[in-house]
Amino acid sequence: MAHAKILVIKETEKEIKNLLKQSIPFIGQRLRVLLILKQNEKVGISKREVAKLAVVDPNSVQNWRTLYLNSGIEGLMKHQKTGFKPSAFNAIEHNMLETKLNDPQNGLQGYVELKDWIEKESGKTFNYNTLLYYCIRNFKSSVKVARKSRQKDEDQESLLKDFGRICQEIALNTVGDFDSVNLYFQDESRFGLFTRNGKSVTAISVKPICAFQQVFKSTWLSGAFSPITGDHFQLILPHCNADNFQVFLDNFSKENPKELKIMVLDNGRFHKAKKLIIPENIVLVFLPPYSPELNPAEKMWAKYKREFSNKFYNSLEDVEDFITNVVKATSKKEVMSICGYSYVFLDKIWAI
Repeated sequence: MAHAKILVIKETEKEIKNLLKQSIPFIGQRLRVLLILKQNEKVGISKREVAKLAVVDPNSVQNWRTLYLNSGIEGLMKHQKTGFKPSAFNAIEHNMLETKLNDPQNGLQGYVELKDWIEKESGKTFNYNTLLYYCIRNFKSSVKVARKSRQKDEDQESLLKDFGRICQEIALNTVGDFDSVNLYFQDESRFGLFTRNGKSVTAISVKPICAFQQVFKSTWLSGAFSPITGDHFQLILPHCNADNFQVFLDNFSKENPKELKIMVLDNGRFHKAKKLIIPENIVLVFLPPYSPELNPAEKMWAKYKREFSNKFYNSLEDVEDFITNVVKATSKKEVMSICGYSYVFLDKIWAI
């Protein structure tokens, strides 16, 4: 088991950072290790923990720590090599790795598959750890769980290509006394008493903790967001069904009633219920099935859920108070930034 070792660093944290800014990469690695040791000199830190934070080999940490104890900062910064060790990957291989890792559908399940792929493409053999640390250092890569997304079909391709034309035809062909046209993306999200765990920033070796309860009571927030003007309308509702969707439509239509609202939404069954009465100033445009990535309203819920995480709510009234406050704090600029998907503006019909 690795033990934390306390090392007294004479230099201040500020002095080390200034040296780090001026140093060459070879010396910079040593100074980063020294900075981590300085930041943990009161509690101590093991060489393996330092190596993990600095993305270097634990043996290097041991050698540099000993070098500092024997020779101080001068000895640590002394360049004893006659030249730099050439990178294991040339510029072409670097670009190949960058392109592959930036492809969300690359199909690689881990670094073993990445190693097999780059060796096959380049005709060279690479050390696994060399590849691992190179990718982490240069591309900040990590293994993540893939998000489910239906394979793009003809409906999705058609929407992405013709979205501007569809909106333009609706605006020109809808009969009514309107003085403006706007585009909204609509969706619903559940907020409840069941504690939602999320990430939290703490000091090293400190595990974040949040109060937790497993209570299955919830309410719903239904919202419509405009990437064009930043306008947004949101309504707290007790359930997610056709009756409550009708309440949302009726209230949304009363907001700026002279505005024709083109509202894009998913294919939830209650969105297409036969008993719905669609107000004359709202036109529904349905996304292709299983295409949540095309609805920017999903990103608004992600923003709200980050603020909702790691908090304990005693009642649904407390949850509704949170929703009310976060909705009031949502600016038009935020909505436009989050919901401004590129396919919305391809035809530039909203640049009026």
